[in-house]
Amino acid sequence: MNDPLLNFDGKVALVTGGSRGLGYQMAKALAERGADIIVASRKVEACEKVAEEVRGLGRQALAIGAHCGKWDEIDRLIEIAYAEFGRVDILINNA
Repeated sequence: MNDPLLNFDGKVALVTGGSRGLGYQMAKALAERGADIIVASRKVEACEKVAEEVRGLGRQALAIGAHCGKWDEIDRLIEIAYAEFGRVDILINNA
């Protein structure tokens, strides 16, 4: 895609609720446009399926099981995301 407004090369996106529905579609669209993806939802197995799909697009992906309604799980999500990627450029709070 040549539109600079839709070019996410080199960006890291964290998508909560990213294992299905709109979250899944946004994670996939960002990956198709160059972003590496952190997929978070309560069911880590579902996140891993999305992460595998993102890796199939040639992007890096991380699956994290986290319930975004619980502060301690949010803290863990952020710690893991920053340990793996060093930053989060885009946050989609879909959960």
